[in-house]
Amino acid sequence: MASGGSALLPVTGVRYDTGTMAQQDRQAIIVLGMHRSGTSALAGTLAKLGVRLPARLLPENEYNPKGYFEPGQIVAIHDRLLAAAGLSWSSIAGLPKTWFGSDEARACAAELAEAVRQDYADAPLFVVKDPRMCRLMPLWRTVLDEVGAQARFVMPLRHPDEVARSLQRRDGLPLAQGYLLWLCHVLEAERETRNAPRVFVHFHDLLSDPMQTAEAVAVRLIGKSLAAGEDGAREIAALIDPALRHEIAQPGELLEPAALRPWLMDAYEAFAALIGNPTDQQAMRKLDQVSAAFEPAAELFAPLVAASDAKIASLVRSSATLDETNARLTQTVSELNGTVSVLRNTVAGLEKIVALQDERAIHLHRAIDAHKAHIDALNSQAEEIFQSTGWRLLAPLRWLGAQRNRLRQARRGK
Repeated sequence: MASGGSALLPVTGVRYDTGTMAQQDRQAIIVLGMHRSGTSALAGTLAKLGVRLPARLLPENEYNPKGYFEPGQIVAIHDRLLAAAGLSWSSIAGLPKTWFGSDEARACAAELAEAVRQDYADAPLFVVKDPRMCRLMPLWRTVLDEVGAQARFVMPLRHPDEVARSLQRRDGLPLAQGYLLWLCHVLEAERETRNAPRVFVHFHDLLSDPMQTAEAVAVRLIGKSLAAGEDGAREIAALIDPALRHEIAQPGELLEPAALRPWLMDAYEAFAALIGNPTDQQAMRKLDQVSAAFEPAAELFAPLVAASDAKIASLVRSSATLDETNARLTQTVSELNGTVSVLRNTVAGLEKIVALQDERAIHLHRAIDAHKAHIDALNSQAEEIFQSTGWRLLAPLRWLGAQRNRLRQARRGK
């Protein structure tokens, strides 16, 4: 198998007029590669060298923390036109060849051309990157004609096993589907760019020396260097982080299924040869042979992959529903916890009140006991008086006093 460290060579043998190319006022560098193949790193590096990025960038996420460097509006249009045909970025089936000559295709091309104008204005040199373009180049030839830009293509190559494993980790795609998608993208991208200026780069070269790789791409495609300067060099060094490469395939390594191995290895070796010479006739013949054998088989694989995609989409929807339900339950539990907290505070307040009432009751019981003791003492004293000899001797006097009081009251009554 060819090594991934081959140096870039000048573009030779393609069928275009070099004089016309040199006079072209507007140039678009199209980063054309399979998903998870370093297209983001390559587009970002070119941007650090001064190539214009789109105004509306797709935001970064956990899978591309340094950014995708993709035009968000253009990606949305691509997804919409694929969805209208019952397809997605992960479909093995592609758009019918007849579709590219339809009124719908012309309308899509006009919409994409307007998006290019909004994203890049009149920039003389700009970069467009979306892996979906590998399968939409007949449409994009019309788009670039409408905006008056000549395409120059750079295609990164990454081992299919690394790509498949990366897609499995990111999107949950079966390895076999990742291999099939790799074949679909690289075969169509290579075939659709044979008559245009193009270079191929290896993913390993891009990670090990991104600035030199990107500068070599610029020299091969636009005939001049795009020196970054010290600031640009630091930015490129910060952008390219080899530690983010989670999947590393060994030479000759390929996981299941074994049935795809001959196509994958032949295509990979042919692409590796194109890194050294982008018009290597033997390599292109080998790719044509792979395409001739693979494309009829892909038509058989497509319904199976579509069913797999539908199942994955269903699982994703179910997961989203579960996440939503879990979020609602979490909110409910949070609200209940708040209610419990209020009730606990209320109970604590009531317990304090009860404790105070208990303390007051104890004091009252003590006061009552004291009063009872006092009353008992008084009763005892009264009983002693009533039982005394003096009380008995004074009884006649008390009787006479009572009689006198009654007479006085009677007189007052007259």
